Amino acid sequence: MPNWCCNRLMFSGIRQDNGDLRAWIAGGGLSLHRRARKEGIQLFLAGCAGILHPLTKQCYAPYPLLVSYGAAADNRPSVQVYSDWLASFMAGAELDAKTCQTLHQYWLDSHIRHARRATLSDQEKTVIRRLYQQKSCDWGDCFRPAPVGEWWDSLCDGDFAPPAAEPMDFRDILPTCLDIEVNGFNGGLLTGVPASYGHYLNQYGCKWPVGFEANMRFDAQRNGFTR
Repeated sequence: MPNWCCNRLMFSGIRQDNGDLRAWIAGGGLSLHRRARKEGIQLFLAGCAGILHPLTKQCYAPYPLLVSYGAAADNRPSVQVYSDWLASFMAGAELDAKTCQTLHQYWLDSHIRHARRATLSDQEKTVIRRLYQQKSCDWGDCFRPAPVGEWWDSLCDGDFAPPAAEPMDFRDILPTCLDIEVNGFNGGLLTGVPASYGHYLNQYGCKWPVGFEANMRFDAQRNGFTR
């Protein structure tokens, strides 16, 4: 259902001491796909602002500004890893656990986390500010987003405050896609790429594929969990 509702889910044939299922239902641990999304937004902005360049000249029709600055002037390791991240983004990589770990390593090796607001040029700040004004509700995850400088530096600090997993997040089971997550819930940024709102309805059957006020009990007769 697309709107708020109350559901009961039955998981049968599962041991009562199944820690993985309990952890998934409870949430609170590291969310790999949310981290990939957060880091992906920063790397996307870094390309749009000309902070990072790919190894070779690229074309990206859904948002040409992303690759409008052309190829890098050298082939240092950070250029290669940014090129690798860009290839994953342009291919709409599915955010399964293995891919999320790879994308995180790209983010680390790109050194974009060291590009704090105070180190950026006026032109770079302008591009980031303009895009953030357009997508702040999606990218800031709230209706009253933080100021752009504070938000950008929070992306740089991602390793110190990794995003927590939400209860019963079905994106951990049926992976979402990197480009869709950067495009955001409301979309309207990447031409031809679905908004996550529509993608979630198609993929999970609801707007928000996570649990709210989740509770569970073990039914000994059925040897399974009830949520």
